[in-house]
Amino acid sequence: PCRSGMGSDILEKWGFSAEVRSNDGKLPLHKALVSPDPFSPRQEPVVFLPALTPDVALVHVQYASADGIARIKGLKFLDQEQVRAASRVIVSCEEVVPAAFLRQDPDQNAFPPFLVDAVVHAPLGAHPTACHLFYDYDPRHLNMYRQQAGADETFQQYLKDWVFDAPDQETYLGQVGAVDLTRIRANSQLGYAPGLDRR
Repeated sequence: PCRSGMGSDILEKWGFSAEVRSNDGKLPLHKALVSPDPFSPRQEPVVFLPALTPDVALVHVQYASADGIARIKGLKFLDQEQVRAASRVIVSCEEVVPAAFLRQDPDQNAFPPFLVDAVVHAPLGAHPTACHLFYDYDPRHLNMYRQQAGADETFQQYLKDWVFDAPDQETYLGQVGAVDLTRIRANSQLGYAPGLDRR
């Protein structure tokens, strides 16, 4: 239960009709239900949401072994929950390392190999966001995205330039450019780029 959504129109706009929901076994019958909070003596209304069960989770980590042991250095946010909820998991990583290395300190590993379906070596795979110890977020790119995402026409151009016309990671990183990639490189001791202009 949560209070998020109360007072907004999110509870009224369902996205999928009741007919579509009843014919698709992957969709819950109800997007959400509003009911008195069973855990509070005041019985205030709260929103009940079905569990999220994504078909695929794509997670980027610092280190992974070929057999699927994954290690996240720094904040994990919701990565572990997403991996456990998904039917399939693809892990991209900055470095593929031997499983024996990751097994030496298992408390540092985020998830075990039986949860992972594929491992992809993808240096700079989290760009334009950050990957702690490897690179900082790219404020220039994120600001460009923010500006172009404000209108349908410019957002379509962003998608064309940065998604559809970049058939692979090498092409994408070539478009970003060596200067910008060097600018966001993290200090190995601090884990981020200390002199980066974040405006």
